[in-house]
Amino acid sequence: MSTRDAEPAETSSPVSLGEIRSVADRGVELCRRGDLKKGFEVLAAVAETEHREAELPGAFYSYLGYGVARYQRKFSLGLALARHAAESRFFEPENFLNLARVYLLTGNRRKAHRNLIKGLRLDPSHQELHDELIGMGRRKKPFIAFLPRSNPLNQMPGRVRHMLSGAGRRSGRNRTELAP
Repeated sequence: MSTRDAEPAETSSPVSLGEIRSVADRGVELCRRGDLKKGFEVLAAVAETEHREAELPGAFYSYLGYGVARYQRKFSLGLALARHAAESRFFEPENFLNLARVYLLTGNRRKAHRNLIKGLRLDPSHQELHDELIGMGRRKKPFIAFLPRSNPLNQMPGRVRHMLSGAGRRSGRNRTELAP
Protein backbone atom coordinates (compact mmCIF):
# COMPACT_ATOMS: atom_id res chain seq x y z
CA MET A 1 0.00 0.00 0.00
CA SER A 2 1.46 3.34 -0.99
CA THR A 3 1.39 6.50 1.09
CA ARG A 4 -1.00 7.91 -1.46
CA ASP A 5 -3.59 5.28 -0.54
CA ALA A 6 -3.28 6.07 3.16
CA GLU A 7 -3.71 9.84 2.80
CA PRO A 8 -7.43 9.95 1.99
CA ALA A 9 -8.22 7.81 5.02
CA GLU A 10 -6.39 10.26 7.27
CA THR A 11 -7.85 13.45 5.83
CA SER A 12 -11.42 12.27 5.32
CA SER A 13 -13.61 11.03 8.13
CA PRO A 14 -12.97 7.30 8.52
CA VAL A 15 -16.15 6.87 10.53
CA SER A 16 -19.29 5.52 8.84
CA LEU A 17 -22.85 6.58 9.62
CA GLY A 18 -23.41 3.26 11.39
CA GLU A 19 -20.37 3.81 13.58
CA ILE A 20 -21.55 7.32 14.46
CA ARG A 21 -24.94 5.91 15.45
CA SER A 22 -23.23 3.23 17.54
CA VAL A 23 -21.02 5.77 19.34
CA ALA A 24 -24.04 8.04 19.95
CA ASP A 25 -25.95 5.07 21.41
CA ARG A 26 -22.99 4.38 23.70
CA GLY A 27 -22.93 8.02 24.86
CA VAL A 28 -26.66 7.99 25.60
CA GLU A 29 -26.29 4.70 27.48
CA LEU A 30 -23.48 6.15 29.61
CA CYS A 31 -25.73 9.10 30.47
CA ARG A 32 -28.62 6.79 31.33
CA ARG A 33 -26.37 4.79 33.67
CA GLY A 34 -25.42 7.97 35.52
CA ASP A 35 -22.00 8.63 34.02
CA LEU A 36 -23.13 11.99 32.64
CA LYS A 37 -19.70 13.58 32.25
CA LYS A 38 -18.24 10.72 30.21
CA GLY A 39 -21.48 10.31 28.26
CA PHE A 40 -21.53 14.00 27.43
CA GLU A 41 -17.94 13.84 26.19
CA VAL A 42 -18.89 11.01 23.83
CA LEU A 43 -22.00 12.86 22.62
CA ALA A 44 -20.01 16.07 22.08
CA ALA A 45 -17.49 14.15 19.98
CA VAL A 46 -20.32 12.77 17.85
CA ALA A 47 -21.79 16.26 17.44
CA GLU A 48 -18.46 17.48 16.08
CA THR A 49 -18.37 14.89 13.28
CA GLU A 50 -19.07 15.84 9.70
CA HIS A 51 -21.91 13.35 9.30
CA ARG A 52 -24.96 15.48 10.13
CA GLU A 53 -27.25 13.16 8.16
CA ALA A 54 -26.79 10.26 10.58
CA GLU A 55 -30.01 9.27 12.28
CA LEU A 56 -29.20 9.70 15.95
CA PRO A 57 -31.12 8.29 18.90
CA GLY A 58 -33.93 10.42 20.26
CA ALA A 59 -32.19 11.06 23.54
CA PHE A 60 -28.99 12.23 21.80
CA TYR A 61 -29.97 15.91 21.59
CA SER A 62 -31.64 15.74 24.97
CA TYR A 63 -28.55 14.57 26.84
CA LEU A 64 -26.28 16.72 24.69
CA GLY A 65 -28.34 19.79 25.60
CA TYR A 66 -28.23 18.94 29.29
CA GLY A 67 -24.48 18.35 29.11
CA VAL A 68 -23.82 21.61 27.27
CA ALA A 69 -25.78 23.50 29.92
CA ARG A 70 -24.30 21.63 32.88
CA TYR A 71 -20.65 21.29 31.92
CA GLN A 72 -20.07 24.15 29.49
CA ARG A 73 -22.55 26.57 31.10
CA LYS A 74 -23.96 27.41 27.65
CA PHE A 75 -27.57 27.62 28.77
CA SER A 76 -29.18 28.99 25.61
CA LEU A 77 -27.57 26.32 23.43
CA GLY A 78 -28.43 23.63 25.98
CA LEU A 79 -32.05 24.79 26.06
CA ALA A 80 -32.24 24.84 22.27
CA LEU A 81 -30.91 21.28 22.00
CA ALA A 82 -33.11 19.93 24.78
CA ARG A 83 -36.18 21.70 23.37
CA HIS A 84 -35.43 20.27 19.94
CA ALA A 85 -35.36 16.76 21.43
CA ALA A 86 -38.60 17.29 23.35
CA GLU A 87 -40.38 18.71 20.31
CA SER A 88 -39.14 16.20 17.75
CA ARG A 89 -39.40 13.15 20.02
CA PHE A 90 -42.32 14.30 22.17
CA PHE A 91 -43.26 10.69 22.99
CA GLU A 92 -40.03 10.02 24.94
CA PRO A 93 -40.36 11.05 28.61
CA GLU A 94 -36.61 11.22 29.16
CA ASN A 95 -36.44 14.19 26.78
CA PHE A 96 -38.73 16.12 29.11
CA LEU A 97 -36.59 15.06 32.08
CA ASN A 98 -33.46 16.55 30.52
CA LEU A 99 -35.29 19.68 29.39
CA ALA A 100 -36.52 20.12 32.97
CA ARG A 101 -32.96 19.67 34.25
CA VAL A 102 -31.73 22.40 31.90
CA TYR A 103 -34.54 24.69 33.09
CA LEU A 104 -33.50 24.01 36.68
CA LEU A 105 -29.93 24.97 35.82
CA THR A 106 -31.23 28.27 34.43
CA GLY A 107 -33.32 28.84 37.56
CA ASN A 108 -36.68 28.46 35.82
CA ARG A 109 -38.46 26.16 38.25
CA ARG A 110 -41.91 26.76 36.75
CA LYS A 111 -40.91 25.47 33.28
CA ALA A 112 -38.92 22.66 34.86
CA HIS A 113 -41.99 21.55 36.79
CA ARG A 114 -44.18 21.82 33.69
CA ASN A 115 -41.84 19.56 31.70
CA LEU A 116 -41.56 16.99 34.48
CA ILE A 117 -45.36 16.78 34.52
CA LYS A 118 -45.41 16.37 30.71
CA GLY A 119 -42.95 13.51 31.03
CA LEU A 120 -45.00 11.87 33.77
CA ARG A 121 -48.12 12.07 31.61
CA LEU A 122 -46.27 9.99 29.03
CA ASP A 123 -44.92 7.49 31.56
CA PRO A 124 -46.41 7.74 35.07
CA SER A 125 -43.96 5.11 36.36
CA HIS A 126 -40.76 6.86 35.18
CA GLN A 127 -38.65 6.84 38.36
CA GLU A 128 -36.16 9.58 37.39
CA LEU A 129 -39.02 11.98 36.62
CA HIS A 130 -40.52 11.25 40.05
CA ASP A 131 -37.15 11.67 41.76
CA GLU A 132 -36.50 15.02 40.05
CA LEU A 133 -39.97 16.26 40.93
CA ILE A 134 -39.54 15.26 44.57
CA GLY A 135 -36.08 16.83 44.59
CA MET A 136 -37.56 20.15 43.51
CA GLY A 137 -39.68 20.23 46.65
CA ARG A 138 -43.04 21.85 47.04
CA ARG A 139 -43.95 25.44 47.55
CA LYS A 140 -45.59 26.31 50.79
CA LYS A 141 -49.05 27.79 50.62
CA PRO A 142 -49.21 31.59 50.51
CA PHE A 143 -49.42 33.20 53.94
CA ILE A 144 -52.80 34.73 53.05
CA ALA A 145 -54.38 32.12 50.79
CA PHE A 146 -56.92 34.32 49.00
CA LEU A 147 -54.26 36.82 47.88
CA PRO A 148 -51.84 36.11 45.01
CA ARG A 149 -48.25 35.21 45.84
CA SER A 150 -47.09 38.47 44.25
CA ASN A 151 -49.04 40.57 46.78
CA PRO A 152 -46.68 42.28 49.29
CA LEU A 153 -48.94 41.10 52.14
CA ASN A 154 -47.98 37.56 51.15
CA GLN A 155 -44.37 38.24 50.25
CA MET A 156 -43.11 39.75 53.50
CA PRO A 157 -44.54 37.09 55.87
CA GLY A 158 -43.40 34.45 53.40
CA ARG A 159 -39.85 35.78 53.51
CA VAL A 160 -39.89 35.86 57.31
CA ARG A 161 -41.22 32.29 57.42
CA HIS A 162 -38.49 31.27 54.98
CA MET A 163 -35.77 32.87 57.10
CA LEU A 164 -37.08 31.39 60.35
CA SER A 165 -37.17 27.92 58.81
CA GLY A 166 -33.41 28.09 58.31
CA ALA A 167 -33.66 27.77 54.54
CA GLY A 168 -32.34 31.29 54.07
CA ARG A 169 -29.10 30.51 55.87
CA ARG A 170 -28.48 27.47 53.66
CA SER A 171 -28.93 29.52 50.51
CA GLY A 172 -26.34 32.06 51.56
CA ARG A 173 -28.75 34.81 52.57
CA ASN A 174 -28.59 36.57 55.88
CA ARG A 175 -31.21 38.28 57.99
CA THR A 176 -30.11 41.78 56.99
CA GLU A 177 -31.61 41.25 53.52
CA LEU A 178 -35.08 41.54 55.05
CA ALA A 179 -34.45 45.10 56.22
CA PRO A 180 -35.96 47.83 53.97
